[in-house]
Amino acid sequence: MKKAIKCLAIILTVITTITTSYSLAVAHSLTPWANYYTPAKSTQDIAFTISNWRHVDTNTVYYYWESTSLKNTFKAAMPGAISTWDGLINAVEESSSKAQMVIKYDPDATTARLQVLGAGDTHYSVGGGYPRMFLCPSNVNAEISRQRETIAHELGHAWGIGDLYKTPGKENFDSLYANKLTAARIKATRSDLNAMRIALGKPRYLNKNNKWQYLKVPNSWATSEWISNAYYGSDKILVDKALAVTFHVNGATIPSSNTTYKVISSRIFTKSPDELFIQTWTYNNAKSTGLPNRSTFDIEKTGHTFVGWGKTANASTGTPDNVNVFHADYVALKPATINSALANGTCSSTLYAIWRTNKLKVQYHANGGTIASSNANYKLTSSLVYKKSDNTVYQQGWEYNLTKPSNGLNNAGSTFGLTRSGYKFVGWGKTASESPKVNGTTVFDDDDFTVTPTKLSSNITTGDRTVTLYAIWKAN
Repeated sequence: MKKAIKCLAIILTVITTITTSYSLAVAHSLTPWANYYTPAKSTQDIAFTISNWRHVDTNTVYYYWESTSLKNTFKAAMPGAISTWDGLINAVEESSSKAQMVIKYDPDATTARLQVLGAGDTHYSVGGGYPRMFLCPSNVNAEISRQRETIAHELGHAWGIGDLYKTPGKENFDSLYANKLTAARIKATRSDLNAMRIALGKPRYLNKNNKWQYLKVPNSWATSEWISNAYYGSDKILVDKALAVTFHVNGATIPSSNTTYKVISSRIFTKSPDELFIQTWTYNNAKSTGLPNRSTFDIEKTGHTFVGWGKTANASTGTPDNVNVFHADYVALKPATINSALANGTCSSTLYAIWRTNKLKVQYHANGGTIASSNANYKLTSSLVYKKSDNTVYQQGWEYNLTKPSNGLNNAGSTFGLTRSGYKFVGWGKTASESPKVNGTTVFDDDDFTVTPTKLSSNITTGDRTVTLYAIWKAN
């Protein structure tokens, strides 16, 4: 083979599709795999080929666009292209000085291609020679689904997956690198994912019956039996009837300062190693620690309070019943309750963080005013407005980021019958000593419909709050 700096131009076709991320612990060589998994040896069951060129050495490739116009044309297709690989790889845009790959435009080409460097025992690095993905005019004019197919196909080449469609008799295999499909793919095929795991240094082979074998070296199995494991998002060998649980933040975030966890495509990942976080449960066994709490991951959603983990993203946000929404500290939870399919064998589930909108309770202080004893509905207790019907403090309910009560803040006179001899009601203030002038910041007109919960209490962004507003009076 020529030296590493010799360029190989790999001309490719177009094919697609959806995302997350995975990891690679140590550097590895594709040479032994490329020597064995050749196009000639591929079959319908092992429908892939590994190529002996330089390849990306981790689960993430950092790229940059050659031009802004090119980026604007294709950037919408990139997330779907990454997702095609079912969470095994990721692509992150970076500056040209920090990237490993450049995406370029070739106006004279008729098909997309990836240009890579030789020497399969070396890896791409920032500042060194790196692959060039070329897109062409037919890609520009294609629908976004076809653009996703194209980029997904080319990304696989960056990790060392080769083409099959050029080899007679292999062109109709079930693979992104064989079939020339007429419709967009939702996922990379089983063979494509098997090839990518080899390229990532995670040589685990999933057969057509959704069972695993582990490859020590090409065609040498780590176990003699197929592993009963229908879930392939984990590096771990799961025991029979094991449930692998992943976690979806459902609109929340994890601060970038968190050194342990991060969010990719709404799912929780660990930072070291860089992989999808998975909690494994065994059949019929509860966990002494239950499900992780919000604080475990430091997930947060402004203006909302974490309720528990739901089977669906829109599970009821009421009190968790541990049937569809589970308390994080519910230690009696059994994995079969999370996924009843566990009774039939190993499976996986995604649980969604369930959030309740924070509530603001507004109560009213007379601040020197009075309510006539003849008032049938309200009275004053310690200067707070109380309901006579149940002798409790009157509280008006607001919710963060939602429409406030239709009547805004209550009117002191027409609602509560509040009066103060020699004074006129001006509005409601955050403190009792506010200036008798409406300013929309600390003193609010009762019919000011621009008032929001955060104006009344900024702390509502982090939890439920109760605020007392004071009647502000101006001397006649």
